[in-house]
Amino acid sequence: MKKIGRGAIAVNMGPLGGKMNEKVSFTGREKEIAVLREKFLSVADSRGSTVMVSGEAGIGKTRLVNEFTESLDVGSHAVLYGAAFPNTMKPFLMFSRSLEGHISEPLFREQAYISFSQIFAIDTAGLVVAKATPKCEDIDPDIFAGMFSAVQDFISDSFSNSEAKGLGRLDYGEMGILIEHGEHIFLTAIFRGKEHPEMKNELKKTLEKIEEKYGYILEDWRGSMDKVAPIERAVLSLAEKKFLVRRDIEGVKLEAERIKIANRILKILKNLSGNKPVLLVLEDLHWADESSLFVLQYIARNITTERILIISTLRPNEEGEIVQKYLEKMRAEGTIYDINLKNMERSSMRAMIDELYPENLFADEFVDKIAENSDGNPLFLIEFMRNMEEDGSIEKRDGKYVLTSDTYSIPSTLEEIVEKRLENLGIDDMMMAEYTACMGRVFDKSTAFSINAVNAEAVMNRLQSSGIISVLGDKGQFVHGIFQEFIYSEINPRWKAMYHRNIGEYYEEKYRGREDEVIYELATHFGRTKNYEKAFDYSVRAGEKAESTYAAEQAEEAYGRALALIPDVKSIDKRDRELDMLVRLGEIYMLRGKYDESIENYSRSLEIAERVEKQAELHDRIANALEKKGEFDDAMAHCNKGLSLLENTISKEKTGLLIRSAWINYRNGKYEEATEIAGVGLKMAEEAGDRKYIALANHTMGSIMLNRGDYKSSLKSFNKALEIRERLNDE
Repeated sequence: MKKIGRGAIAVNMGPLGGKMNEKVSFTGREKEIAVLREKFLSVADSRGSTVMVSGEAGIGKTRLVNEFTESLDVGSHAVLYGAAFPNTMKPFLMFSRSLEGHISEPLFREQAYISFSQIFAIDTAGLVVAKATPKCEDIDPDIFAGMFSAVQDFISDSFSNSEAKGLGRLDYGEMGILIEHGEHIFLTAIFRGKEHPEMKNELKKTLEKIEEKYGYILEDWRGSMDKVAPIERAVLSLAEKKFLVRRDIEGVKLEAERIKIANRILKILKNLSGNKPVLLVLEDLHWADESSLFVLQYIARNITTERILIISTLRPNEEGEIVQKYLEKMRAEGTIYDINLKNMERSSMRAMIDELYPENLFADEFVDKIAENSDGNPLFLIEFMRNMEEDGSIEKRDGKYVLTSDTYSIPSTLEEIVEKRLENLGIDDMMMAEYTACMGRVFDKSTAFSINAVNAEAVMNRLQSSGIISVLGDKGQFVHGIFQEFIYSEINPRWKAMYHRNIGEYYEEKYRGREDEVIYELATHFGRTKNYEKAFDYSVRAGEKAESTYAAEQAEEAYGRALALIPDVKSIDKRDRELDMLVRLGEIYMLRGKYDESIENYSRSLEIAERVEKQAELHDRIANALEKKGEFDDAMAHCNKGLSLLENTISKEKTGLLIRSAWINYRNGKYEEATEIAGVGLKMAEEAGDRKYIALANHTMGSIMLNRGDYKSSLKSFNKALEIRERLNDE
């Protein structure tokens, strides 16, 4: 493991950074400061704006912003800080972090969870070994008796059929029953509403745990409840698990949902600006996710008459295509003002050196060489000079700073400077620096202290005094992103995996029972280990959480990671989970308007789907994507394939395909065919009492009638659809 070195000057890189060494004054940016002050004065007159401060790493973007904010009168404004970070799955991170402590209502809609209503273990003789009911559940005794009887009949049938192994599924009214078959017991779980895909996996894992650890107890069990207490605890633990209810995103307009979130954020900023102007600082925009960029564009467009000033920093050569796209849109709309920080002049760099080392005898040739090699980058200059002081190349003699040798080497890159800066630290300091680098540029101090191999308090103090890390309260951060980026990139892969596993296990322990609060962190850290089971589980749950907030890019990343992990995960049904992940990715691609990718995933799903109902559903999904592309003939071909699979049956899949066929014909201008097929679909939906499809059929019929000029019939159908959707709470 490489050693990391001690330095001397802390550069202010954000609200946690503290001040740059007081010997280094702020020079060479007077024009930029003047522009920011002018923008702030305009904000006081309700003329809000967005300023983009760009420049290479170490050029002084954050220093400029901090000098500006510190120059303002105390109490004249409210300052909010947010930042984007690389390799994080958290959606809208810049804004959620900047608004911490100011949010009276959630940025996202409340998430709904489901749990098992009742769980019980039944042995091969039909006796109840253990049972559990969550506190919030209260099943009617008569209903429970009926369900229990149905379960016993199922188990009896299983024993009479030697091939009836594994998971069984029963429906009983509005409830579902999952039954997992083991060597000694059947584990049975009852739930209300829609089944969550993770339910059967958790049921299977619990059964396997019981069989492995307590199977010997059940070998000759005669009804003593004391002996099966551990089994009851395992069943109770399963009953306490919560599963996130996935939102139905079919037909959702991603932009409309993001506008709702952007409006909430804008409303919060407006409320805060009622008392005093608001200054919102957003750092490192080059790492921002698309959801955050959408919000930024929306807010920038809507603060021109508000007392809100946004200042954002970015490295112009490191932003991806998405960031470039949004910046181009904002510049075209005229909603951002650009400040491009140039490299410092040679005279300014000489002034910095003279302030760092007053009364020095450094030759002009030495200064010229630094100015040339640093290309006018102030961070390069400061770190290089301190490196020279640390290794004894600069000394103070008779009150004057001098070079101790005429032979010295000036690195050609900032990365080399950072490496030199870090190479003298002790092993413990290096370990802590690497550990915190695995958490990102900003981290919780308590999480950093979860490292066991070092005296965390002492090491953190040394890193802070060295200027590598700054700490304020319960938060810490690297004083410059380059330190974190370089340290993380240099960690040995084996150590890196160990650090991530340790951090993940710390989160598991701290948030036991409420893992969803840190699910993105769990997915990120375990995703960089070889614990494939946890990486898969947390990635799926992170995808669901992102999906529920319409953070489509993060959901795509999480589900994609989960899909890639499936071959390495032993405790799952690989075919079922692959099918599930492919369909989820297909849905996300549809939401994002990436129809070709959606079709590709649905087609792969079709290759492994075994049930004809699932195959028909996938043909329906492919038809939907093709219709969006305007490829109506191909879309109809998939509808017909799906319908042929369901010939002589009545099912929701068939109803959906009929309504899809009607819609495709309508979009293709074939109103007669569309009307006829929609009528058949509506009749089938009404016979099945499926309100969702009744509403959809009426909606489709209304659209057809509207384009045929039959406004009365159209209005009647639309009103029916609206009435049903209001009852279903389907926005």
